[in-house]
Amino acid sequence: MKSEKPFLKLVVDRDPKPDPFDWHPPLDRRAALKSLGLGAFGAVVGCSAGSATSSSSTRTSTSLSLSSSATSITVGAFITLTARVSPSAAGGTITFYNGNNALGTATLSSGVATLTVSFASVQSASITAVYSGDSSYAASTSSALTVTVSATTSGTATSTALSVSTTATTVGATVTLTAQVTPAAATGTVTFYNGTTEL
Repeated sequence: MKSEKPFLKLVVDRDPKPDPFDWHPPLDRRAALKSLGLGAFGAVVGCSAGSATSSSSTRTSTSLSLSSSATSITVGAFITLTARVSPSAAGGTITFYNGNNALGTATLSSGVATLTVSFASVQSASITAVYSGDSSYAASTSSALTVTVSATTSGTATSTALSVSTTATTVGATVTLTAQVTPAAATGTVTFYNGTTEL
């Protein structure tokens, strides 16, 4: 929009009788225009078009890697998925997906997030991790990781009961350990342990 210029029009008073509209002292037209410049009005007529400004914050780009504690498991077995964001200062959450199905969400700690999952059916799971980003770091997605989920090994379930000949003994004395496996038709061996030490 163009700014409007102030307009001044001088009208000559033809009346010989003095009145309040006469010039005092008499001024010619050029002198009047000079004395009534823009500075004499104390105001400026005009307009300006406002300009919109926008500030966009630039977020640091990130990269995301995904690994698994195992890539071949059976139905019902658990694996741990680990996502790592670089730079490690990035905060926020990681969501893990099997295809388009979300498996769960974990919070980043020093650039690392983990999630433990299992699968209820035989499949070739395509796992990805998605970083949601935060105010300083941009979002990113990992490459797909394939986890093969197979059926459990067939066989009859068993249970084992343990008994001892005595629960209080002395050094060097003999104690008999008895393992009873059910069903009785089960064959094979039984190994006895004291903690993690094989007896």
